[in-house]
Amino acid sequence: MKRGDIWLVNDGVALSEDVRAERLCLIVSPDVLLERLDTVLAVPVLRGGRPVSFRPVITIKEIDGVLVCDQLQALSKSHFVRRQGAADRKTLAAALAVLRELFAD
Repeated sequence: MKRGDIWLVNDGVALSEDVRAERLCLIVSPDVLLERLDTVLAVPVLRGGRPVSFRPVITIKEIDGVLVCDQLQALSKSHFVRRQGAADRKTLAAALAVLRELFAD
């Protein structure tokens, strides 16, 4: 697990007895925090979402979507089910730039 990885995440909410809510997320935690903490900062991926300035476009395994940077989440590592790949440098840089802007004074 490292910054820039895309993971399938189960948020623990059961939609029914057989169906769990799973989604893709981009890990944005610095690697040093990932090594020391059980908590991961992640940006959800909205499949087929409309791109706007604060939601960069991402393509994962031929699935188009947007990074929902305005819904940054802190999740336990136990919620991360399976690695799905990694964002390219440009996409990760775009997400981190949006997060810097969101938290700037």
